[in-house]
Amino acid sequence: MGVATVDPWRPSRGGEPGSDRIYGGRMDAETRARHIVDGGATVEEVISGLRAAGVTRMESASALMKATGMNHVDVFRAVLGSPVWADAIGTLDDWIDPPEVPDAATLARLREVCAAEPRITEAWIRGSRFFGGDGALLDSAGVVFVLDPALTEDDVEGFLEEGSFLMALIHRLAECWPLPPGGQRGYKPMTKDIVAAHAEHSLEVFRREAPS
Repeated sequence: MGVATVDPWRPSRGGEPGSDRIYGGRMDAETRARHIVDGGATVEEVISGLRAAGVTRMESASALMKATGMNHVDVFRAVLGSPVWADAIGTLDDWIDPPEVPDAATLARLREVCAAEPRITEAWIRGSRFFGGDGALLDSAGVVFVLDPALTEDDVEGFLEEGSFLMALIHRLAECWPLPPGGQRGYKPMTKDIVAAHAEHSLEVFRREAPS
């Protein structure tokens, strides 16, 4: 089954996630996936068809899981390993606008921690969209930071040393911005290129000035 190059349907941004309704001629991701599966498409053709319809990676994963009954791990591998998404930059989730932004006092505390750690050159608030074991989409806000020098894990000793450093740093950042009840939040090192590629969906928290 080939994937049409001209597609009048677009994923709906209205209604309940995962509903089987069609809004104003637009089909949501799960309904779209079921429509393609019912036509006898392969998994790769479903992934390709969803991307052609403007569906993001994590929305595709969620829709594929619900439409086919595949398990979480197989869906994850199929979508992230697909050549359809070979151009995706750097992360295993969808980088979205932060669903939550710290208040001024929290931002000030985060900046203090970043300024006190000389390896941090940049820090940003980002939004993340992932899919859970039941296929539901999960949104969270968190902090990403750029390290110079970057993390090194060339040998066992270096891995343990860097791991201890990273855990201590994440702990200090997490103390500044406590987790909401029942919520989740990520604190991750990222490369400068990955952060720059997603800057439009991020809020800059800290940038270290280059020495004069």
